[in-house]
Amino acid sequence: MRKIITLRSAVIMGVAVATGAAAGGAVEAVAGIGEAGPVVTGAVALWFAEKLDRIIGDDSGEESQG
Repeated sequence: MRKIITLRSAVIMGVAVATGAAAGGAVEAVAGIGEAGPVVTGAVALWFAEKLDRIIGDDSGEESQG
C-alpha cells in the first residue's frame, strides 16, 4: 500500500532541506571545514522541519511555546 505525501508535508520538507543546504554551504564557506557542512545541513533541516510543522499545525493562530 502506498502512502500519500500531502502538499503540506512536501512544502515543509522542501523548505527545510533548502534552508539546511544554505546553512551547510555557509558553514563550509565561512569556516572552511568541508566535513561540517553535511552535519549542519542535516541538523538545520530537521530543526526547521519541526518548527514549520508546529507553526503550520497550530490551529489557534497563536505561536506555540518552544
